[in-house]
Amino acid sequence: MRHKTRRAVHKTGLTAAVAVFTAATAVAQNVNNPASGKLTFATKIDANTNRSLSTTPAGTTFAISETLGFSLKSETSTQILSLSGSAGLSIATTGGSGTSTSTTSPSFTLSYQRNAANADLNLSASTRSNNVNSSYLADPTMPTSLIVDTGTRDRTTAALKANLGKNAPFGVTLSANYDNINYTGTTNPALFDSNALTLGATAQLRLSPVTRASLSITRNDTQLSDVLSTTSQGLTYGFGITHDLASGLTISGNLGYLDKRTTASGVTTQIAGLTAGINATQPLVRGSIFGGLKYDATGTTPKTVLNFGRTIDLPNGTLKASIAADWPQGGSARLLGNASYSKTLADGSFSLNLSQSLSTNNLSQDIRYSNLSVAYQKNINSVSGLNLSLGLSRSEDVSGTGAPTFDRSIFSASYNRTLTQDWGLSVGFLHDQSRRTASAGVVSDSVFLTVTRGIQFGF
Repeated sequence: MRHKTRRAVHKTGLTAAVAVFTAATAVAQNVNNPASGKLTFATKIDANTNRSLSTTPAGTTFAISETLGFSLKSETSTQILSLSGSAGLSIATTGGSGTSTSTTSPSFTLSYQRNAANADLNLSASTRSNNVNSSYLADPTMPTSLIVDTGTRDRTTAALKANLGKNAPFGVTLSANYDNINYTGTTNPALFDSNALTLGATAQLRLSPVTRASLSITRNDTQLSDVLSTTSQGLTYGFGITHDLASGLTISGNLGYLDKRTTASGVTTQIAGLTAGINATQPLVRGSIFGGLKYDATGTTPKTVLNFGRTIDLPNGTLKASIAADWPQGGSARLLGNASYSKTLADGSFSLNLSQSLSTNNLSQDIRYSNLSVAYQKNINSVSGLNLSLGLSRSEDVSGTGAPTFDRSIFSASYNRTLTQDWGLSVGFLHDQSRRTASAGVVSDSVFLTVTRGIQFGF
């Protein structure tokens, strides 16, 4: 049953991606300007002390890979079409026990934008396949990316957004989002296939030069291949109003109603509840200050969320920080912090990002996910530079239901040099560490050398 669902889900995801691609290229056929593109060839040699992140490493893995990448872009004053993709092969040997061949994370992305005087259209699609242990490098925002396991993860996404009447007194926004994740060859039950489709329509009405209102309806359909065979369908109705005061203060309020049906292990339950919120933003000389209050009764336990924050425009940089308190009914407040800082330096750049979020998994466990990323880039001279990055993440249970805690940290350092107009060189080191509750931590260290060549072309 699981394999049948996976094939059906994968077919649906591929169909959605192909449909978006066909629509974008059809609309862009009348682009009259020449397109430009680039072919990239990359040869990488690396040595990894624990490539599979196993508690009992089999030995150092030596690998060589060859990757072909391409990008294509066509742009006019009203539309932009972009395509990119990559694929390759890798040959590896571990502890002298023979060789193995695998693909090198094949991927493809597409985006199309068209802007008119009173309407916008945006299309996008992407697909990527990678081994489970490299999911954190591909997408560190997902809690499941911290899990170490065997097997591969395939993800396909597609999105469409049309904004009609954007400058008129009455406008409509239509949107569709598709997200499909497939796992193959995994052993952890927390890694299961998922298939999500969201359709939305919003009507905007300008009541006066300083007051705007909106009405929206959103449908969400989700299918999981977890142990409970969970499926859900939800309809959300929303109303919002925004008013600008003479002082620059913007106040907005919203009211919503969710009707959701979930089926797990053949048993269907229904949740219906209201959401209500108010938000305010005040521009300042160098940035802004904002805050909000929200009540949410659409989950198993109603909750109240209070948040406030500040943005500051700094010389050659920006700073944004916020804090939120999440109070579930009958429980204790749970604090969440978010911050981002970026600065352009005389010889490079520096950035820091901290994010925390709460989510409920398929077992109705509340999970807090924290992610900290730091990046520093230094230009040594006109042809060479140094890149340093650090990522620290944790997924933990905050509902007292015993969900395991996952920790993941990755540090990388690389030296990059432009050899010629077409050729480049990169040498680096990567440290990867993972730990799970009541389990021994695993560590992987690797060094790599990458030589790339890029060929520009136009037609």
